[in-house]
Amino acid sequence: MAALDKQTFDVWRETDDAFKNEMRQHIMAQHTINLDVEGRLATVQATQADYDKTVTKRTTWLSGVVAAVIGAVAGACATAFGR
Repeated sequence: MAALDKQTFDVWRETDDAFKNEMRQHIMAQHTINLDVEGRLATVQATQADYDKTVTKRTTWLSGVVAAVIGAVAGACATAFGR
């Protein structure tokens, strides 16, 4: 393969440098987007964890109330039919 003359080499170098700068900008933009998405995902996961805790507490509380009501009804029935 023959060596490039200076003018051809300079043109190649300029286009190569431009291409590399364009790629750097693209990579940096993608990196910024990825960090933003990571932050949003972490926020969603934290919110979902808080929601899961709240639902668990409400479910436990609700099941306790339902059990107490059923126990009271069963006790009332036992008293009424036990006579």
